[in-house]
Amino acid sequence: MANPQTTPKGGDAAKKPTGRERLAARFSKSNPDFNQDDDEAIYGAAADQLDKDDEAAAQRKRFNDIISKSDIAPEMMAGLLSGKNADGTPFDLEDYLFTKHMDFFNDYLEDKDGAKEKLAARKAQRQKEKEDDEKFKAGLDDRIKKEDAELDKALKESGYKENQVKDLIDWIYDADNGFVARASRFELKKDDFIRLFHIKDWDVKMKESEDRGYKRGKNERIDMFAHKQERRRNLPPDQGGGGGKPKSGDKEDPTLAALDRMGNAYTM
Repeated sequence: MANPQTTPKGGDAAKKPTGRERLAARFSKSNPDFNQDDDEAIYGAAADQLDKDDEAAAQRKRFNDIISKSDIAPEMMAGLLSGKNADGTPFDLEDYLFTKHMDFFNDYLEDKDGAKEKLAARKAQRQKEKEDDEKFKAGLDDRIKKEDAELDKALKESGYKENQVKDLIDWIYDADNGFVARASRFELKKDDFIRLFHIKDWDVKMKESEDRGYKRGKNERIDMFAHKQERRRNLPPDQGGGGGKPKSGDKEDPTLAALDRMGNAYTM
């Protein structure tokens, strides 16, 4: 059985420094001549440190405000602080400037006077793109909800299942092998184009198929009745054939009479 723990007695326990002692020790590190026994010196040093912290916070705010107003600085600062590009590769300042902003240096070398005007035009364009992107994101949630509602309607009307929709979305949007990704790399195959043709003309083909089915069915019915009518005409007179009329007092065959009437209707 383990021995029960005992509480250290008196001086055996480590003494926790007071807040005053901690402040005095900390200020003494930066000022060896600091008098740790002088309360006024401790309070004064604490007030000085708080003032410095406030000034540092104000400087950071001014810096952040300047950065936020630039369309290129945030990306650059993020790379400098994290050491990574947006795609996770190592950040290199010279490579970043060369890749992202070489156009300005080229403009400056070609036309010093016009370089700033071109820079201003590019900044205005980037600002417009930024505003457009913000507008797009602002209404994104509402558009997603509306699209989901339309998808629900389509599922109900078409009888599609959710797993079929997932397969379709994967075929279109999969990051590596989706239709959009492969189209951007010019890697579409024959089957992709055929599937597109089917999608584009689906409603037209369905209508054409319905029309052909209706006409074919109608023609088949006409042929059937004409064929039966022809067989009836070839029957001997005593069996209702030869086009003869029933003799007085003879009972007319109702089936043959109906076929006769239907045949006449389709041959008029």
